[in-house]
Amino acid sequence: MAFNGRGASGMYGHWNGTGTISLYDNVNISSLTDFGTGHYRINGAISFANTNYTAIAGCGEKSGYNGGFNPEHIMQVTEFNLSGTKVRCRGTSGGAVDKDSINYIAIGDR
Repeated sequence: MAFNGRGASGMYGHWNGTGTISLYDNVNISSLTDFGTGHYRINGAISFANTNYTAIAGCGEKSGYNGGFNPEHIMQVTEFNLSGTKVRCRGTSGGAVDKDSINYIAIGDR
């Protein structure tokens, strides 16, 4: 994974948010914290230079999707600090949901 720019770096992760959370794959994520249904903290193995970095997240089903109606899920990224953020997964009704496929990426200066 290559990042361009002066001191640019980042982290990404893909994890199962159901039951006991577990990472499928990651770069520069030291751990995850589960705060309850649909609410997680990403703890980075790196520190960004400031809190002006970009972070995005998405959630859904890892398998079993057969087409047809695809309900949208909304991810909220909050509480930016030098080593990670919190994310919240919301279903179509606005309530918190756990999903088996949660993706996160953050890119910024180190």
